[in-house]
Amino acid sequence: MNVKSPLKRSFFLDNGYPAITVKVMFSAVPHTSRPHLTNIVTMPDGNIYALPGLNECWHCEYTPKAFVAVNWMDKLGLEMPETTDDLVDLLRAFKERDPNGNGKQDEIPMTGTDKWWQAEIDEYLMMPFTHYKGRTNLWVEDGKIYAPFATPEWKQGVLYMRGLYQEGLIDSEVFTQDGGQFTQLIENDPMIVGAWTAGWAGAANPNGERIWEYDAVLPPLKGPDGIKRTNHTPSWMHGLRFAITNECDYPEAAFRWADGFYNMDIQIRKFYGPPNVGWRDAQPGEIGLDQKPAVFKLLIEWGTPNNVRWDDLGLTITTTEWRGTEAMVDSPGTYPGQRLSTERSMPYVGFEPKEYLPPLTMTVEEAERNADLSTSINNFVREHFVRFVTGDLDINDEWDNYLRQLGNLSLDAYVELTQKVFDRQWKGFDFSKVSAKPF
Repeated sequence: MNVKSPLKRSFFLDNGYPAITVKVMFSAVPHTSRPHLTNIVTMPDGNIYALPGLNECWHCEYTPKAFVAVNWMDKLGLEMPETTDDLVDLLRAFKERDPNGNGKQDEIPMTGTDKWWQAEIDEYLMMPFTHYKGRTNLWVEDGKIYAPFATPEWKQGVLYMRGLYQEGLIDSEVFTQDGGQFTQLIENDPMIVGAWTAGWAGAANPNGERIWEYDAVLPPLKGPDGIKRTNHTPSWMHGLRFAITNECDYPEAAFRWADGFYNMDIQIRKFYGPPNVGWRDAQPGEIGLDQKPAVFKLLIEWGTPNNVRWDDLGLTITTTEWRGTEAMVDSPGTYPGQRLSTERSMPYVGFEPKEYLPPLTMTVEEAERNADLSTSINNFVREHFVRFVTGDLDINDEWDNYLRQLGNLSLDAYVELTQKVFDRQWKGFDFSKVSAKPF
């Protein structure tokens, strides 16, 4: 859960930024299409103390994706799974039928990692059972906040994952391996991984060859209730990026300087560097990610060491519309072979939740209370989730005790505090308008 709180008021200008002044910045992001921005940056006392960044990324909203080796599926005569049982059959075939053809049972049916952006395997595998955005996140349904990790549906999902883990259908190192080990598995020769979870197509090795062999994604799966769910997170905001302190002698000038970063001619230089160094104007015939004539083309691939780009540092405003004007390239390592990631997101569209638990803005006192409650609860749930899946604890034997300990950690108070802040900030909000648009 994303929580924001002002620092002590004396650190900032006495009255924050008057709302009418802040709207100057929002001229680059029409309020009619991003009404949530003001909601997020306005503190409980009605003031705005810091300016936000916005880094819209449509394909990033549908994460993690579960990339799969279609060549293995074709070789074994397998269809795309539709249910959780179908996935078990697929992974068993990957494990037992030697799809890499080396005569050894060395295949890892499915892997992921906690150490890479949106590569946690449980964020895909738990969704057929319950709304699940991370092991410890609260959720909202019909306007009511609840804890998915204290429900029978969550328990059922954990039992499903326990079965996969016990049978060797998911990687035994899935909770411990780092990003480098994750990459090595996917890049291994011969190919040994059948499916893997990550936020985007180039998460394993953006400039490698193996990435192109995982040329489809596993779709949302039907769970026991027959419902397909997508793990979807709107591009709410990209952090509070700029504040003026009470030590500033020229606050008006400082604000004008900050506001300048929301001019797209300045933003492209901030994000990608000088023209003809980090980027150039598009040439006739070059097509953008949005399939329209491109406006610019990158000259430095994403992740390449350089000293000319700020990328996402500082005040950033990158809308989906602007990203779409970037000329397409073939490599996922350019920022981005986004078209590929966008296409891989399409199977997840249409199964989004109708409600969200967005970033919450709390008073200092509320934030301190929230930190106390969430830290102990989150640590407890994370530890028990892994122990349940790996079999270190039996969830059937320990379930009542698990719920009792959550009660002792004041889960009810945590939910009540979240409900109070949610109602104050978001009650009645139309969440259908917060998602970015695809190219």
